[in-house]
Amino acid sequence: MGAGYHGGFGSTSGSAIGNAGSDGEKEIDENLKKELRNSNIKFNEKDMVFITRDKTGQIVWLENGNSSAGLKHILDGKAGSPGHAKDFEKAFGVKRNDVGSYLKKVIQNGTVISNKIVSIGSGRQGYERVYEYKGNYYTMTGIGTNGFIVSAYPVRKDDL
Repeated sequence: MGAGYHGGFGSTSGSAIGNAGSDGEKEIDENLKKELRNSNIKFNEKDMVFITRDKTGQIVWLENGNSSAGLKHILDGKAGSPGHAKDFEKAFGVKRNDVGSYLKKVIQNGTVISNKIVSIGSGRQGYERVYEYKGNYYTMTGIGTNGFIVSAYPVRKDDL
């Protein structure tokens, strides 16, 4: 089912990306999943790459997703626009297979330096959140109001 309608984003159908980290283990906190379930937020448990809480207190999670949202979208983009796998490697030395795991570290341990609600069309809203982590900056474009990560890309401090 994916991110569901509670966060203003359509469902994600899943992909063959695989696990978040290079260690082959999914990074799932069962207590946070239970909290999502109890909040009636729709998500795809089988497609989940990680779930964590950021310093705003929000539960944030990443699913493998598809070309429009989630890890597959972050890595490969969609027709007509490239993904950001090479951007993460060029900017911060993060290999493609480690992007999901690294994003979890950024979200869980990073400081939120900007948190804007933005319109994503059709009356839906999400967050554009910039995290600072070990001197690096990441912009999360389209974290649903429910916490589902639609996209992420690295930006440099000088570009903000």
